[in-house]
Amino acid sequence: MENWIPRSEKFKRKKVGKHWIMFLSFLLVATPFFPIIAQENDVLAENGGREGIQSSNVSPVFILERDAVPVDPALTIDISTTTSLDQASIVINDFMVGDTLNFNNQNGISGTYNDNNGVLTLTGNATLADYEDALRSVTFSTISTGSMVRDITVTIGAALYFDPTQHFYEFVPARGISWTEAKVKAGERYLYGRQGYLATITSDEENNFVKEKAEGQGWLGASDWYETINSALGENRYANQGEAEGNWYWVTGPEAGMKFWEGEADGSPVNGMYNNWHHEEPNDYGEGEYYAHIFGPAGAPWSTPSTASQYYGYWNDYANEEDVDGYMVEYGGLSTDNIAPVDISMGKTLKVFLLIHPLTENIIVNATDNSVTVTGVPDNTVVKIYFGEDLIRTSELVSGSVQLDDIPLNEGDTVHVSFTEEVKGVESDRAEQIAVVRSDAIVMENATLDSLENGNVLLVEEVPVGAKISVYDEDGNLLVEEINNSGSTSTLQLDVGLHDVVKVSITESNRLESDRITVFSESLKKEMEDAIDEANGALDRANQTKLDYRESGGHTDDAVYRDVEEAIQVVEDILAAEPVNREALEEATASLNDSVEALKEVQDILALENAILEAENTIADGEKAMENHLFVGGEDSELEFINVDTRISILQDLLNAEPKDREAIENATEDLQQAVEELEKATAAKDLDNLVKAAVDAKKRAEEEQGNYETAGGKTEDSVYENVASAIRELDDALNAEPKDRDELELATESLQLAVDELERARKDLEYANAMKELANSITSAEKVLELAGNAMRRYISAGGTISDDVYTSVEQAVVQLKALLGEDPQNREAIEEAIRELVTRILALDTLTEEMIQAAKSEETEEGDVEISLPEEQVEEESALSEEGAGTETTMENLPKTATTMYSILLAGLILLSIGLLLLFGGQRRKPRFYC
Repeated sequence: MENWIPRSEKFKRKKVGKHWIMFLSFLLVATPFFPIIAQENDVLAENGGREGIQSSNVSPVFILERDAVPVDPALTIDISTTTSLDQASIVINDFMVGDTLNFNNQNGISGTYNDNNGVLTLTGNATLADYEDALRSVTFSTISTGSMVRDITVTIGAALYFDPTQHFYEFVPARGISWTEAKVKAGERYLYGRQGYLATITSDEENNFVKEKAEGQGWLGASDWYETINSALGENRYANQGEAEGNWYWVTGPEAGMKFWEGEADGSPVNGMYNNWHHEEPNDYGEGEYYAHIFGPAGAPWSTPSTASQYYGYWNDYANEEDVDGYMVEYGGLSTDNIAPVDISMGKTLKVFLLIHPLTENIIVNATDNSVTVTGVPDNTVVKIYFGEDLIRTSELVSGSVQLDDIPLNEGDTVHVSFTEEVKGVESDRAEQIAVVRSDAIVMENATLDSLENGNVLLVEEVPVGAKISVYDEDGNLLVEEINNSGSTSTLQLDVGLHDVVKVSITESNRLESDRITVFSESLKKEMEDAIDEANGALDRANQTKLDYRESGGHTDDAVYRDVEEAIQVVEDILAAEPVNREALEEATASLNDSVEALKEVQDILALENAILEAENTIADGEKAMENHLFVGGEDSELEFINVDTRISILQDLLNAEPKDREAIENATEDLQQAVEELEKATAAKDLDNLVKAAVDAKKRAEEEQGNYETAGGKTEDSVYENVASAIRELDDALNAEPKDRDELELATESLQLAVDELERARKDLEYANAMKELANSITSAEKVLELAGNAMRRYISAGGTISDDVYTSVEQAVVQLKALLGEDPQNREAIEEAIRELVTRILALDTLTEEMIQAAKSEETEEGDVEISLPEEQVEEESALSEEGAGTETTMENLPKTATTMYSILLAGLILLSIGLLLLFGGQRRKPRFYC
């Protein structure tokens, strides 16, 4: 059974361990009675929940110096198993001296309040309703300010409830009762199913609660008697008292068998278990002191009233038959408890507040500024302003002081002020104050601060009677005050020591202090003016440098930029203060100048980088401008071109120099930019000239193409022709405009070129069609000539010629040539026509020879017999046709016989007609394109 539990675990054991044991035991014992319990729960449900005493939702608040308040004016008592009670108690758990529970005896119920421990005991048999009314009537009051909260427990019955252990405690008065008898008597006591036992104490909190409830010396459930220990352990651990002596155990309640102390007064706790022995105890004085008790409020029997507190609440060992005042019974935590579903206690938290009221002297009602200023405000407090009973202004939660503005005030108005602290939620009493106006500071404007040998003196003229002049140093500390008690308006002279700067105010009778005016000595005024001028100049320079820095590409979040901004703010704040602190201003101005110089250094670096970048870009622009100028036909010898080239060289030299001269680079860049502009103008003029020339050329080409189109058989009313004419008109308008618009001129030229291209395509289509017709005619002529050639060759052979004759083979070759040309793809019309002419010439030559041969044969026949030789009819027709085809040949007629001459003449005439036709068809064209089909 010696399972020791650390002191910190005691509450858990009592709250959890005991309850689990009780619950498991209850399941084993009470299972047969579940139907009965269910019936009782039905009754409870009808009564609205658990039985017993229940607290209400009322949250009581007691205000010090005000009336007592009910602890719970709406608590309820509802128990179905009884109709009466004979005792109840109200306990202030965190009792403070000065706390009081007030009760008026009623309905047979009497109350007894113990002002030493904060316990109000109600006794007397009465109905539940009577006890309910009695408990509702209990009020709380106190004169103590030691704690702002009281936890109060109300219990029905004789026992008192302790929330940390959730157990109940009762001191049973029994003068002279022995420990063994008290142990038996405690076990015979029950509280709604909870069996009693001599109290066991395992924490300082529990001990404090028990001692406050003890009415005298009371037995506890601890012993070092071996038989008692063995009984608690359930085994014979110790054979005799000699073995057990000094081994102290809890022998009652849930802790029975738990050893908590070993030894006498010089002993020690076991495993850190809680104990509260008096420093001289336990000591087994006189032998036989085997049982523990607790000292009550009166202390030990041998103590005096002055020494009672030295024993109060401590433990001591006594003999079994020692004379004590009673015993302390504890209820709860036993596994055998059969706890009835009745709440026998309830808790209530009562707040105790001492209200803080506003003080009249802490209220300033300023009718000049229409404001009310209140000081001495508690933390997190709402301040309210009243006119009479009318609330006119409520502040937010404030602390220390508050100024409420825009309150319509007139001199002499009465204003009331109250506090409502957030933690208390109760409004304080109201304090009143009269509205007054601010004193007029005009008389201070003529105050002068003169320097004397022993210090400075402030002179204030025309001070009204009863007015007070107050002089402060620069930090607002009062130096000197003086009231004009002369009985008339006069000048006051106040010694201010070595102060060169003071603040001065006036307070007239029944008025507020005026604004404070800063007064400087004459020498300091000049220094101050110079310092202010220097500061303003530094501000101007700083703002300009900031602008330059941003324009150079610097960022506002750069550290050097922020340093300047912060330095500017410091200077501006000092200038805005009243009075201006000259030394601080001079220091801040110097700091600002340093920050500006640092920013300017960075800005110079950025400016140089920007200048270099601008220079490089300008060089690139210049080179591009030179390239463009040459592209449009400009010359590198032109002045504008030379100027750009020269300035690029100058700027490039500056960029290559070390160190770099930013100003020189910027000037050279500007010169180059101007030269580039001039060159671009010259380029633009040259470009415009080129466009004009191109436009004129385009127009000339258009007019030529129009003529070609007409020659090819096109008509002027054709749309492609009209498009060209229209484009020419638009181009003429652009050429004639002054000044000429380059874009319009270029667009008109391009439009004309497109129209001419379209016209050219149309003209070529016409020429192609004509050429195809000519080719077809040539092919037809070729086929006819080939037929004539065949006839001529047959006649030649008939006349006696041979195929090996040169004249025959020449015709044959010409025929082969013509056929070859006809078989080509594409066909060459001109070559075909040339071949036709060649073949006709050779046919004529062949026919001439053939005719000669025929004539020679006829002559021979005539000589022999004058026989006439006649040609067949078909041969005569062929010769006629051949003569027609061969007209125009170069064969001379003088060498031909008469018959041959006639035939030749016919052929020549045919050739002439053919040639004239060809000339008429092709000779009239301006151009004679060559087609191959």
